[in-house]
Amino acid sequence: PEGEIGSDVVKEISDARDAVIAAFNDYEFKRGIDSAMSLASFGNSYFQSNEPWKLVKTDKAAAGNVVRNCLQIVKALAILFEPVIPTIAGEAWKQLGMETELVDMHYNEATDEIAAGQSLPTPTVLFTKIEDKTIKEMEAILDERVRMATKKKHVTYEEFSELDIRVGTILQAEPIKKSKKLLKLAVDLGEGRNRQIVAGIAETHKPDDLIGMRIVVLANMLPATLFGVRSEGMLLAADSDSDGAILLVPEREVPAGTAVR
Repeated sequence: PEGEIGSDVVKEISDARDAVIAAFNDYEFKRGIDSAMSLASFGNSYFQSNEPWKLVKTDKAAAGNVVRNCLQIVKALAILFEPVIPTIAGEAWKQLGMETELVDMHYNEATDEIAAGQSLPTPTVLFTKIEDKTIKEMEAILDERVRMATKKKHVTYEEFSELDIRVGTILQAEPIKKSKKLLKLAVDLGEGRNRQIVAGIAETHKPDDLIGMRIVVLANMLPATLFGVRSEGMLLAADSDSDGAILLVPEREVPAGTAVR
């Protein structure tokens, strides 16, 4: 349909897009999905409140403009949800009459207007209603998976002895760009060189407060790269629901590299 995309619609799409990008860059996938869902909720409210099925009887142009805005929201949702539900998002993309590949779209294209007069294929249902019985079955499966995940197996002394756990001294600490949770640490483990370790303690500890602190490290953890920073070990900490990460600190002063058994 002809018409203009409403400024309120553009703002909702832009805000959702920016929130999704920020969340995904921080590996906060649930937060990103929630942000995209907020746009879906807005779209549903927009459609219901404007009632284009009634409006078309009195003002076809206005009804067409409402539909145009709704299609723009659907386009944005397809782009934002592509990393999460690529098959369904791709089907929505096709139902908008798009000839391009959804996977090639950039998030910034969410606000690019759909061309007026674009042909739309016959729509099909993307989601079916989940019956109460199915929900209960899914909840039972989830409960069982949680129970199995929290059930810890016993380990032998030989298995435990394979862990190289040592006391280390933090020599440097700094934030990692684009991450709210991670810090990059330089840690002395008594090896004659410093180990670079990425730790998820930025929300509970300030970098300057960590300098000189004795901590406990799993030294033979397989190296990993997080936010482009290589981590050569794992800092061990207690996990508190109320206080977050609580670092394990030796009772007395011991040299860096002292084994923990």
